[in-house]
This record gives sequence, structure tokens and C-alpha cells, in this order.
Amino acid sequence: MLWGYCGNRNGDGVAALPDNGGPRMRAEPLGSLLVSRGHITEEQLELALTEQKATGRPLGEIVVARGFAAAPTVAQALATQHGGLLKTEYGFATGWGGQENSQARVPRPEPPRNDEVDQLRASLEEHRNALDAWKQSYAVLEERLAQAQQVAPPVDGSGLAQLEAERETLQAELAARDSAVAELEERLAEAQKPAPPVDDPRLTRLAAERDSLQAELAARDRSIEQLQSSRAKVEAGRAELEQALANEVDRGDALRAEVAATGASESVRAELEERLAVLQGEAEERLKAAAAEFDLARDGLDQQLAAARERAASLEAELARRDADSAELEIEPEGRWDSAESHLVFFQGTDGYELVERSGPPPREGSSVGAQIVARISRAPIPGSALPCAYLIA
Repeated sequence: MLWGYCGNRNGDGVAALPDNGGPRMRAEPLGSLLVSRGHITEEQLELALTEQKATGRPLGEIVVARGFAAAPTVAQALATQHGGLLKTEYGFATGWGGQENSQARVPRPEPPRNDEVDQLRASLEEHRNALDAWKQSYAVLEERLAQAQQVAPPVDGSGLAQLEAERETLQAELAARDSAVAELEERLAEAQKPAPPVDDPRLTRLAAERDSLQAELAARDRSIEQLQSSRAKVEAGRAELEQALANEVDRGDALRAEVAATGASESVRAELEERLAVLQGEAEERLKAAAAEFDLARDGLDQQLAAARERAASLEAELARRDADSAELEIEPEGRWDSAESHLVFFQGTDGYELVERSGPPPREGSSVGAQIVARISRAPIPGSALPCAYLIA
């Protein structure tokens, strides 16, 4: 079975664009982002929105608290709304726009549907409708029974007995319907409970790596603060030297004025001017030498600051990637596709991207398929398909 797919595709998220003063696209609502990417269901979104209206709490906080989606997933959705890298209460995130464009460039699959919940809802609705119909019939029967008791002759109780029998039958059926509705409601509530957390060793490894990156990032932030403090001290020292030179110039001007006021001879004034010129020259030379040292120290600190900030940005991006990997693992637990009877393979062919169906479970991530490598295993890019898909890179 073969499908062809050619050309490029933009990401589903909001791209991080430079602010050039032009119009911006309206950000997609947080709930819509989570539903459209299959992280939560429509029913879970309705429950969260209802609770948000009642309590005023942020929607993302409610989604995480109820266990509908992981905190890193909500952070990714918030970063997608923001248009790029964002620091949230759940950690750093880059958003889905850039990541989805960098991976396989395939159409985003429709969110998965919980068939069991849908079947339970349909069955519950059917039983409720039948229950309402039975209740109406029972009310009519009760009315007929009351009328018969009022107008029927005492000696003839056959019609009354028949109505009594019908009432008892309806009461038994109503009780059975009530029991069936209660059972369906219980099953529906159980089906809508969030799934228990997945015990995946890869999640443990990613969590440990994330903690290590956060510790390094915190240390880098402290280093940046120390470098900024050192740079401020250098600037203050240079300002002090410049003020000292200005004071020496003022003292020289004051001495000249004092000598002129005393009526000193030309030779005395010439000697004083010569000494003042020497002193000012020495002060200027000391200031130039000190300024050169300060500039050199400042340049070195600026270079260290730039390197520290660049490393901090790299750490933040790596943290966001780790959070995204953790969120994806929580949705796609290890070994989920081991029992699949067939799978899809998405790869770069000679005429564009191709999608091929093969029998058996998908290959492992990192393994080779021909001359290409399996980059990741995820859901099929075909709406409504439950098959896993192996995305290859050359």
C-alpha cells in the first residue's frame, strides 16, 4: 500500500518571527492547541473550561492538576502561543512550530478518539431515552388505573387486575433500566479517568538529564551575575581616575590664579607653569595607562559574559527539547507498538516523500532501514489511522 507526499509543509504552531511592526496572527487558544495535537480530548477540555469558569484558575494549571496532560506538554503549548522560546512555571519550552518543521514534515494526525467512551455515551443516551419513554408509559398507566378504580363496578375487577399486572411489569422494567443507567454512568466515569503514569526508564533518564541541565543553567546564571558585578567595578574605577584627573586640572588652574593675584614675576610664573605642565602630563599618562588596563579588563569580561549568555541560551533550548521529549514519551510509552500487526514507513524517495505500509511492528528508533535511519516512532500522519509510523532520515 503506497501513498505519495511531496513538497514542504509549515508547522502547526505559531512561528517565532522578528518584531518588524507588521500585523501578527492571532494565537490559537491553549485548549484548542492541546486538543488538536491529541494531548487531551474534547471531553477533558470541556471539564477544564467548566472548572475554569467556576474557579477562575488558569486553564493550563487545571489541565496539569487533573492529570489530563503533563506539565512539559502545557509548557510546549504556551510556547507555541508565544511564538518561540518561553520560560513558564513548568520550565523552558520552544513550542511545537519549530520542532514539527524540523522533524519529517508530515501532516499532524487528528487527535485520537476514545472509542470505548463514545460507545458508552451512545449506550447511556439510548438507555436514558428508553427510560424516559417507560416513565411516560408508567404515568399513563397510573392515570388509567386511578380512573378504573373510580368508575369500575366493585364486582368486576378483571380490568383492574390487568392494569395492576401491567403496572408491576413496568415497575420491574423501570428498575432494570435504572440499574442499567447507573452501571453505564459508573463505567463512563471510570473510562474518563486519566490514565496512570507510565513507568518508562527513558522518562527517568530524561528527568535526571533535565535536573543536571537546570543545575548547570543556575550555575551559569550566577557566573553571569558575578561577571556583571566585576564589570561594574571596572567602570567605577575608571570613573574615579577620570575624576582624579579633573581635580588635578582644577588645582592647577587654582594655583595659576593664586600666582597671578600675588603679582609674582614672569620667571616664577613660567617655572610654575612648567611644573604644572609636567604634573598634568604625568597624571594624563597614568590615566591613559589605567584606562587601557580597564578597557582590557572590560573587554575580557564582555567576552566572558557573551560566552556565558550563549551557553545559558543553549542550556535553555536543550532543557526545552528534553521537556518536549519527556512529554512525547508520556504520550507514547515504550513498547506501545510492539504488538502492531503492520506499520507505516515515512521516508525521502526519489520523487519526494513517500509513505509505505509494511507488516509487523515498526523498527526501533536509531536502527537502520536500508540506507536511512529511524529518527522516531509515532502515530501515523493519516487522519483516523491507528497504525504506528517510522520516520526515517538519510
